[in-house]
Amino acid sequence: MTERTVERFEDVKGHIILRREAGLAVLDTGTPFSLDAPEIVSEQLGMDIASLIGCDQLSGVAVEIDWKGKQVTWSPSTAAPKGAMTLVKSGFGVPLLDLKGPAGTAQAVFDTGAPLTYVPADLVARSRSHGTREDFFPGLGEFETKLYRVPITVGAHEFTVDCGVLPPLLAMALGLLCPSGYIVGTQLMSDRVTRFDLDGGWIHFAATGA
Repeated sequence: MTERTVERFEDVKGHIILRREAGLAVLDTGTPFSLDAPEIVSEQLGMDIASLIGCDQLSGVAVEIDWKGKQVTWSPSTAAPKGAMTLVKSGFGVPLLDLKGPAGTAQAVFDTGAPLTYVPADLVARSRSHGTREDFFPGLGEFETKLYRVPITVGAHEFTVDCGVLPPLLAMALGLLCPSGYIVGTQLMSDRVTRFDLDGGWIHFAATGA
């Protein structure tokens, strides 16, 4: 990429929906390769989703997601800004970042295709759930997860968020991508500007309200 471009996006149930000439697309760092959207995505989001934009299309660019402004800015790959965190690719090509949870520091999948943040089941085994939420995953279908309030620190930012727990089959699959069992979803991006560069190996969360 040689120039900066800006696209508007629509927030649909915490998913980043871009309107492209080829149809609606979900920005999804949780998949290493772009692909035609499985039917369940359109069914769950209530709109005709044509594709998932995976990490292969996000290589060689710096991406800025301004949630409040509802826009995605694409720029040439650049050096990490001050205060950025390290972002690494797993063996399967999805981005991982470090976070600090109640059990200490761990790696988490940075997944713009996941509205919820997920934590390993053993972390909340003795905690009381305060509700439930429905979610879905292509290939697995719909599922319901209990919600737990969990404090998480990402870089210099502290969050206390409603976190889910993945069904056993999906948790097993996640273990191949990230053994810790953590997923950082878009709920941590909803009140800030998030910038990342997969090839540059960094991610930056702006301060709340910035």
